[in-house]
Amino acid sequence: MVVLTSCSHRGVINTVRQAVAASGVDKVLAVIGGFHVVPPLGDDYINKTIEEFRAIDPKYLIVGHCTGDRFYDLARAALGDKVIHSAVGTRLVFGAN
Repeated sequence: MVVLTSCSHRGVINTVRQAVAASGVDKVLAVIGGFHVVPPLGDDYINKTIEEFRAIDPKYLIVGHCTGDRFYDLARAALGDKVIHSAVGTRLVFGAN
């Protein structure tokens, strides 16, 4: 499953969990979009979100404009190359296994 978010004001983890519950698909290939992890949300919230993503274990976290630079930097440090910054014109191609 690929979860596309807009600006995740209700929480990106909540969005992913709801998508899993609604679809019945428990393997998340990618989460793409705006995660809305910006001030006043600080490092404690960001690190908790990163740990939740670690548990969900998507292959890719593709972050958009409202995710926030601090989240991107900390997530990239914690999760490595699975964290990708997207921008206007980014093209993503997923193949079937």
